[in-house]
Amino acid sequence: MSFSPKNSFLLRLGIFCFVFAAIAMLVPAFAVWHIRGYTYRIPEDRTRLFIGDSYIAQGVDDTVVPAAFNCSVSADSFLTGFLRLRLLLRDNPQIDTVFLSVSPYNLSRGADETVFRPSLVAMKVPYYLAHFGSEEWRVYGERVPADFLRAVAGTPTVYLRKSKLDNKKYFKKLGAFNPRDNRTLDKALAGTETLERDPAGGNAIQRRYLKKIENFCREKNLRLVFLCTPVYRAEHYCDLDYFYALLKSDFPAVEFWDYMDFEMPDEEREDVGHLNSFGARHFGQVLAERLAAESVPATAVPAVQN
Repeated sequence: MSFSPKNSFLLRLGIFCFVFAAIAMLVPAFAVWHIRGYTYRIPEDRTRLFIGDSYIAQGVDDTVVPAAFNCSVSADSFLTGFLRLRLLLRDNPQIDTVFLSVSPYNLSRGADETVFRPSLVAMKVPYYLAHFGSEEWRVYGERVPADFLRAVAGTPTVYLRKSKLDNKKYFKKLGAFNPRDNRTLDKALAGTETLERDPAGGNAIQRRYLKKIENFCREKNLRLVFLCTPVYRAEHYCDLDYFYALLKSDFPAVEFWDYMDFEMPDEEREDVGHLNSFGARHFGQVLAERLAAESVPATAVPAVQN
């Protein structure tokens, strides 16, 4: 059977498209298989995990908090935090306490922007896609289908271009203490009107995954502490009434360490919501002292002599 030049061209084109499509599917499949086999071991003496967004990433110096490991990352959501927490606890059974960044910022009425902003979808999805379950696929697929499909389709390029198939590099993307030496509070005040987000985006996903974190820690018999780092004039920049009411209604059983109004020198702040490296060390020492006080047994009251 002979082929005309036109049919021969179409056949070659069809074969090329098939091979290209197969490679396009095999690369992310291989990446998922490879990444799912990574380990996330931290030093065995680190039993206190600090996890969350930039407030903790910049605000808690884990070198001054005994047994602490800071695994926080800028623009983190409770969805990606939940996935990261599962991985860390899977490989680190010594962890017994989880400090989670919870603030008026990541629980504002429009907090889901952290999950679904296009730039963040493109940034976060490739790193966490290997660990998505059906719920994560559904959440992204329902809320931002076009942005999500673009991120999924671009994942092979991300892995190949930036060599993400490396356990050490991949682990670094999951967060760490990220000190900043800037002392720019005055400048930040001039450009900051509010820490609230546009309420149009809602916060249903943030609230759902925060509840999943609470339930997961309870199942693992872990101590979960919601940690709110210092905020400059929080009552001016945040809707505190909404924040505290939400915690009371949705998470009444969770321990809450509220340092929002904790006095910090201005030179230890980078901006309204973030501490710089000097503030992070100061705040870390405050946390260390509180943890040390917890371990001190109460002084026995002597019996009254008749």
